[in-house]
Amino acid sequence: MEIPHSKKHLPNTPHTLIRVHGTLIRVHGTLIRVHGTLIRVHGTLIRVHGTLIRVHGTLIRVHGTLIRVHGTLIRVHGTLIRVHGTLIRVHGTLIRVHGTLIRVHGTFIRVHGTFIRVQGTLIRVHGTFIRVHGTFIRVQGTLIRVHGTFIRVQGTLIRVHGTFIRVHGTLIRVHGTFIRVNGTLIRVHGTLIRVHGTLIRGTWYLIRVHGTLIRVHGTLIRVHGTLIRVHGTFIRVHGTLIRVHGTLIRVHGTLIRVHGTLIRVHGTLIRVHGTFIRVHGTLIRVH
Repeated sequence: MEIPHSKKHLPNTPHTLIRVHGTLIRVHGTLIRVHGTLIRVHGTLIRVHGTLIRVHGTLIRVHGTLIRVHGTLIRVHGTLIRVHGTLIRVHGTLIRVHGTLIRVHGTFIRVHGTFIRVQGTLIRVHGTFIRVHGTFIRVQGTLIRVHGTFIRVQGTLIRVHGTFIRVHGTLIRVHGTFIRVNGTLIRVHGTLIRVHGTLIRGTWYLIRVHGTLIRVHGTLIRVHGTLIRVHGTFIRVHGTLIRVHGTLIRVHGTLIRVHGTLIRVHGTLIRVHGTFIRVHGTLIRVH
C-alpha cells in the first residue's frame, strides 16, 4: 500500500503507525488495527472484531469458542474434541480415532485401516463387506450374509448365523422351513404349521404358545407382544426397526447406514470408509 506524502515521515521504530483515511494501522511489530479492530498477526494471536483467534501454537478462539488444533485437543462450543493422538470427545462422549480405536459411550470401535470393532465385534468396512466375529455381511446391492455370529440389541441376543435367531433366550429358527420358539417346533414353509407334532393348516397362520401370539406366515412374527419381521427386509424387536436387507439398519429410531462409506447415528453423519469421519458436521480425518 502506498501512502503519498506520509511514508517518509513514518518513524522507524518497532511500533510503526500508518493512518489511511482516519484508520489506524499498526504494521510493525505484532499488532494491526483497522477501524478500531485489533488484529494480532505476529506471534500466536489474531483478534478480529473482538474475537480472539490464536493461530500460532495450539489454540484458536472464534467468537469466544475455544478451538485447540495444535497437539491433541479441539474444543468447539465447550465440547472437547481430541483429534491428534488417540482421543476425540464430542459432548462428553469419548471417541478414540487415532490409530485403530474409537470409543463411543464406552463402546469399543476399531476404525483404523479396514476394520471396526464394536464391543469386541470385528466389522470390516473397507470394500463391500462387513466382518462380524469372523463372519461376512455383504451390503453392496441387496445381499446380506451373516455367517455364524451373534447380534445384541439392547441386551437382546440375536443369533443370525445359519438358521437361528435368539431373542431374550427364545430360539427362533427362520432359515429354511422351521421356527423354534421355547422348544416348540413350528413349520412355516408353505402352508403348514406344526406345533409339538400337531399339524395346523390354515390361511391365518396364527398360533399361541403359552399365551404368546406368533404369526409365522408371511413376514411377521410376534413373540410376547414384540413384532419381529423376518420376511423381506425388516426385523422389529420391541418397537425397534432393524433393516438388514439392503443398506440400512435402524436401532431405536436411529438410522445407521452401513452401505458404502456413510454411517448415520442419531442424525449425525459419520464417514468411516476412506479417510474421513464427520461428527455433527465436523470433518475428522482418521485414515
